[in-house]
Amino acid sequence: MNAIEKLESFLSAEKQFYNCYDIILEILVIYNCRISEILSADWNNFNQQKFLCLLASKGSASIIIRDRKILNAIAKLPRINQTKIFPYVSYYQVYHHIKKNYSHLLSSIRIKKNMKITHAFRYQNVNGIANEDFIRDILHHRSKKSGKYYINKIKGV
Repeated sequence: MNAIEKLESFLSAEKQFYNCYDIILEILVIYNCRISEILSADWNNFNQQKFLCLLASKGSASIIIRDRKILNAIAKLPRINQTKIFPYVSYYQVYHHIKKNYSHLLSSIRIKKNMKITHAFRYQNVNGIANEDFIRDILHHRSKKSGKYYINKIKGV
């Protein structure tokens, strides 16, 4: 492989890496799941024609992604790991990519201490909803505490 081929290979891999971030961001914004749930996505739970199932963590419900754009983007990712879809991406990398490139989306948490990116999108997606049951459904939470938690945070309590 000559120098030009190596550079093209590197740029292609770098572009693919950023595509991973964009896929993860889109899932975060649309589906209100945790970054850890996305990063632990498994090829066995992926069917390009039908769904990607993100297994639940912390007592939430599993999430079924049926968005064609997301499924097609995932299908184009290289299968460099037999089990994990995003084996080479860490929470730290996602966090800094979003902070660097999409900080305008995080205005809801700029003044709140100890807020995570996952929560910023959740707050935005349930903002103005006063029904705890709806909030739990939107956020895929089973706990009654979570509906109250997000209502209190929205109200500034």
